[in-house]
Amino acid sequence: MTSDNIVVVPPLVLVGKNNTKILDYGCALLTSHDLCPPGCLDFFRILLIYNHHGGGGLSTVLRCYSSDTGRWGPETKSIVKIPSSKISNIGPAVIHRGVAYLALEQGVFGVRLDRIEEDHTMDMHLVPCDTSKFSPNNRLMGVSSDNRLFLMYCCFKAIPKMKMWKKLVLKLTYLEFADEDDIHTAKISTIREVLSMKQIGKQMEVAYYPPAIKLRWFGEKSGILLFTMGERSGHNGTYMMNLREQVVDKVADDGHSWKNLLGYEMDMAAYLVSVGQISFT
Repeated sequence: MTSDNIVVVPPLVLVGKNNTKILDYGCALLTSHDLCPPGCLDFFRILLIYNHHGGGGLSTVLRCYSSDTGRWGPETKSIVKIPSSKISNIGPAVIHRGVAYLALEQGVFGVRLDRIEEDHTMDMHLVPCDTSKFSPNNRLMGVSSDNRLFLMYCCFKAIPKMKMWKKLVLKLTYLEFADEDDIHTAKISTIREVLSMKQIGKQMEVAYYPPAIKLRWFGEKSGILLFTMGERSGHNGTYMMNLREQVVDKVADDGHSWKNLLGYEMDMAAYLVSVGQISFT
């Protein structure tokens, strides 16, 4: 059902033993802007990944809603099994060349959304990459300004002669594709970048390890990273970091306790149009 460009997605009906509700899930959104070339402006697809008790017991499944059909497709078994205790650790997905990528403990999980077969099978691939030593809050997927897919980690370097203090840095691990349109050719690149996190010209430092920090969202057009830090870090609040300049600015005094925090990129022309559409009467 649509009204003024708003789409109400129908309820997700489950089958099997545990057919009441989904407690935790990962999610990805594909829009017309993610297609090459861009498609109809009203087109979109929603991907959910969750655990469900089916006929063969508990399994990790995928399910996709398509705006062109107006309904949810059937469940598709995932090639990656995620424990129920860790489903909620799935961070924001990024879309790259029609594929949704999510950072998991086992590696980078890709699901193609721009093409779904008539039998509703989904093209999936896992790029092995051990991220288990990093907290789920310290990893995030992103796409660089030159259209390269990367996995971002927040890491810590000890300060010489000051064992109780550690410097905050970001590590970017890139993914390479032998064929950009074939997710099965993806592999972890040897190319890595280490970026310093500097606030007001000074390296950000934390006194406790691991500090309370969460990587929240990355904007591929602006190169801006949003992250939050808790009181235990000594830098409580919400921050934005420009990866090109490696400079950190504080944008709010709170936000770390929020379950979700997402950004949205909009150019100035689109922003002015959106403001002009707001009615104050």
